[in-house]
Amino acid sequence: MAPETQGRTRPLLVVISGPSGSGKTTITNRLIARNADFRLSVSATTRAPRPGEVDGRDYLFTSREKFRAEIRQGGFLEHSEHFGHLYGTPRKPVEDALAKGKIAVLEIDVNGARQAKASLAGRVGTLLIFINAPSAEELRRRILQRPGTQDDQVARERLARAEMEVAQSRFFDREVLNDDVEKAVEQVENLIRMEAGKSNG
Repeated sequence: MAPETQGRTRPLLVVISGPSGSGKTTITNRLIARNADFRLSVSATTRAPRPGEVDGRDYLFTSREKFRAEIRQGGFLEHSEHFGHLYGTPRKPVEDALAKGKIAVLEIDVNGARQAKASLAGRVGTLLIFINAPSAEELRRRILQRPGTQDDQVARERLARAEMEVAQSRFFDREVLNDDVEKAVEQVENLIRMEAGKSNG
């Protein structure tokens, strides 16, 4: 595990995004496990928990009515809707982590990444990292192997969304190809440490 600081001079917002099947969740979880000064933001969602998911650990599960009320109150750093469900990043935990000089890590979709960066522009450093599969063929293979994609309609929707997300990668600061998880984790961690070590000036 990394020490609390490694010459870090400023708090940092890190957003990790990528299409379904890119491995972004695995990479993010490994980063959090090995870095004591990284704080993972837990997203809120209106979808029902999947088997094995725990409220407060995997997501903050809430109703559509409560989610909409939170939007009106400015409680989200970013929010979006896809596959019929609302997803959002609660603002307070992220801002609290940044105020304590931590590295706040968000694993969210590409639209949310741009919203989050805009929400904190000029206040803290930000780093947007896009995780991708090593090839379009490999990404397609991974998506079609995921649970639920046996349904043709679901498969088409996920593939179409992945294509849209990959097209948005040009708006990110860095792109990491995940052909080996440990190598990708090292790359992402190094990018974060380099960015966090920059001065505010």
